[in-house]
Amino acid sequence: YPTIGVAKEIAEILQNVHRVQDPAMAQALSKFLGDYTQFFKAYATLSPGFHIRNGLSNGFMLFAAGGSPDILAQGLRWSREWRQASKSGKAFVDWIETVPAQNREIVRQAYYGMVGSGTGMTSDALERGMLPGTKQSRRLGDFIESHSRFMLSYDGAAKGFGTDENLARVRRFLIDYQDVSSLDKTMKQIVPFWMWTSRNFPMQLMNIYSNPKAYQVYGALKRNFTANEEDGTLVPSWMSEMGAFKIPFGKNLYASPDLGFNRMGQQLNEFSDPSRMLSSVNPLLRLPMELSGNRQYYSNRQFSSKPVEVEGGLSSIYQPIMQGLGLGDTGPTGKKFVDDKAYYALRNLIP
Repeated sequence: YPTIGVAKEIAEILQNVHRVQDPAMAQALSKFLGDYTQFFKAYATLSPGFHIRNGLSNGFMLFAAGGSPDILAQGLRWSREWRQASKSGKAFVDWIETVPAQNREIVRQAYYGMVGSGTGMTSDALERGMLPGTKQSRRLGDFIESHSRFMLSYDGAAKGFGTDENLARVRRFLIDYQDVSSLDKTMKQIVPFWMWTSRNFPMQLMNIYSNPKAYQVYGALKRNFTANEEDGTLVPSWMSEMGAFKIPFGKNLYASPDLGFNRMGQQLNEFSDPSRMLSSVNPLLRLPMELSGNRQYYSNRQFSSKPVEVEGGLSSIYQPIMQGLGLGDTGPTGKKFVDDKAYYALRNLIP
């Protein structure tokens, strides 16, 4: 776009990114970033919180897709029965014959919709095989994804959707992480969670207008459970971007159910702020730019020139390591301090 003027720094970033169109450059970049990106994604999705969020988000999308609660419940029952049968070594072709004749075809279509709709984020994060400590994480992730996809596929089959229509519906509302283009393959190395980032916003935006009922129900629940702001307490901006609201069950308690669409405000702000958008980039690419620019991209906070205090928790584990490297110290009162830049870099490199 030769007639459009942008800041020099932005132009340089865009020109550098365009270099990935060169096949040799793309291959070299993929090889360099691949192993670290896999490590980062595998352990970033290892926490119980990630799986709870994934289950809540998938559960909401079943209703946002127009699923009927009673039909979805029936689908969950059949999904459990099939999963139990598969654990005992039964093949699907044998198990389906044990299903009552009046349900058999719908269950068969639900199964095809589940296996044909791809995989979820957990399988994507562990696509290169198991890493230490991740076996149970993948098992739990696959458990959530398979039930979700079976249930939505069962709902579509019960409502008379054709095979292709049903499959397209499942893949639309429950992102298929196997459906990747050449651009996706490269961008996944630059932005580790590119698939969710690139699919969630347009899907949610379209669905809010085409099927607003589920979102209106959530909005009503949120209004009913939001505490009065008579005391002047406001929701911090970084929380409100994720749809958080104050609840009346204690002092300064907030609810932030992460249902996918809640993050649209956060994503929109990132789209309008290049530095915020860069905060999603692979740490191996982002950290050199942040450290040399002396500023964090996400919060726009400048790094301190003085050591910062470690406040405890898991972060305190890093302090002795950094102190041994000459990047930390213990004060006369026993307080622990670390170099701000080095501390930030270490916490970003280790998910």
